[in-house]
Amino acid sequence: MADFAALSFVKINYAVQVHANPQLYKYVWWVVAEEELPADFPLLFPLNADGSLASPWLSEETSADEEMSAESRRMVRRRELSLGIGAYQRTCIDFIRSNYQRLCMADALEIMDLLERRNQSYIIVNKELPRIGIGSPVDSEHNRWEGREWACGFDEDEDPVVGGYK
Repeated sequence: MADFAALSFVKINYAVQVHANPQLYKYVWWVVAEEELPADFPLLFPLNADGSLASPWLSEETSADEEMSAESRRMVRRRELSLGIGAYQRTCIDFIRSNYQRLCMADALEIMDLLERRNQSYIIVNKELPRIGIGSPVDSEHNRWEGREWACGFDEDEDPVVGGYK
């Protein structure tokens, strides 16, 4: 677990940005305080003792390749780092979604506010669900939406309104 003693609190944000039109999507949230996470859960991208990134997605062979120019090596390294962090984040997000309670936006914001006032570190995850129902412009029959989880229409949603969102 990361040492957060020097900081008042840390907010690890794996949430996607909310769409400007609250009628199109519902956002469900997970907010988990650091104390609720398993002791070995890595809140931050793991580091080696020397401060370098510890990642199974970063290959030493790439940076050691004499055939590549320095710029090519930097570009490949950036891409590997991006892929590595993305895979790491996906693992964290999947773990949170599978093991913790899903919240509406109002409840999530209330919990985040409480944790921040207590100077407690936490992690945020959300998920965007397209809305169906009365007034929804989304064509749920289109193959783009195949296998997606759906939310009810905005007017049918019984969650409290916060900043125009439910």
